[in-house]
Amino acid sequence: MVNRPRSISLAACISAALGFAQTGAITPSSMVDGTRAAQALSFVQGQPGITIPELAAKMGIKQNYLYRVLPGLEQESKVEKKGRGWHPKS
Repeated sequence: MVNRPRSISLAACISAALGFAQTGAITPSSMVDGTRAAQALSFVQGQPGITIPELAAKMGIKQNYLYRVLPGLEQESKVEKKGRGWHPKS
C-alpha cells in the first residue's frame, strides 16, 4: 500500500503557511479554520448584514463554530457587527 498525500486546496495551503509563520507549526485545524474564515468573510462581503444562523445555513456548518470565527475576523478588522448582522469593515 502506498501512502499518498491527501489533496488540499490552495487556500488551505496558504492558510497553513500563514499559520506556520505565526506559530511555527502547521496543524489540520489551522488549515480548516483559515479556509472557513475566508469562506465566512466571502459570504459577509456578498451579503452585508448576514446573521450567524443565515451564514451557518449557507456554509453547512454549526452556528457555534461561527461564534468563534467572526469575532476573530472582527479583531483582524475584516468585519464588524452591527446589531445582529455582520458587515465587511470599510
